[in-house]
Amino acid sequence: MRASARQLGVVFAAGVAGAIALGIALGLAQGESVLRWIAYMLYVAGAIVIGFAFFTGAPASPRKVARQEKEKLLKEAMDKQRGVPPPRAQAVAVEADATPFASELVVLVCAGALLFVAGVLLELAL
Repeated sequence: MRASARQLGVVFAAGVAGAIALGIALGLAQGESVLRWIAYMLYVAGAIVIGFAFFTGAPASPRKVARQEKEKLLKEAMDKQRGVPPPRAQAVAVEADATPFASELVVLVCAGALLFVAGVLLELAL
């Protein structure tokens, strides 16, 4: 749970920092309210984080998974014919690291929603 909270904090802080920097730059460049541009950038940061969460959290296509399994089985068969023992522990560790956790998706969506809500609250305060 602490890792998820830390990740949520990092994503939220990065979004806020980026939104403030871009909001100040664009507000001064346009000659308009800097706070309004910061609110706009918070909207954009929230939308980007949510989009990134769903884009990276999408499962692999069934064809891709079947192709990877077929290649893995063929490689194991070739190694077996050559007398090479398969590295089971290493393969499992690599697969475990490559699979995204559902909690990461939830954390990123929550961070994006918080950024979007922060933009709404800031714009309502104006």
